[in-house]
Amino acid sequence: MSKTLIVYYSYTGNTKIVAGKVQKAIDSADMLEIEMEKPYSTDYDTTERQADRETREAFRPPITTKCEKFNEYDYVIVATPNWFNTMAPCVATFLESYNWSGKKVLPICTNGGGGVGHVVSDIKNLCQGAEVKEALVLYNDGGADVENKISNWLFNNLE
Repeated sequence: MSKTLIVYYSYTGNTKIVAGKVQKAIDSADMLEIEMEKPYSTDYDTTERQADRETREAFRPPITTKCEKFNEYDYVIVATPNWFNTMAPCVATFLESYNWSGKKVLPICTNGGGGVGHVVSDIKNLCQGAEVKEALVLYNDGGADVENKISNWLFNNLE
């Protein structure tokens, strides 16, 4: 039986909501929140300036999150907000920390109007050896029919 991990980072809460709904839909998936050693400011404008700089410089902030049983998972659902057309920098830190050979990666990208950007291609670059499946791209928390979107996406991407 396949084991699934949902790993996510959420600044505003939208990505966390989506990750929770995905976990509910799968029922047996484990969930792991990426936490930073030094969290972003609660002031949105301050965080936006910092995130812009970090994404341009490909900065990898230190994280405290570790997945001791990473090798046991067949599927890893990676949920990130779109920050300046890529993933949140702490998600990149997480992805660079593991060997992805043989994994199936299902990306989720939440956004406030920027779409998916190059989140999927960046995930492919950091998850060498993994099969990266179709992304679920959601505006904010996915809206009223998010459960249907999630179900259809999982049906098409989980074997």
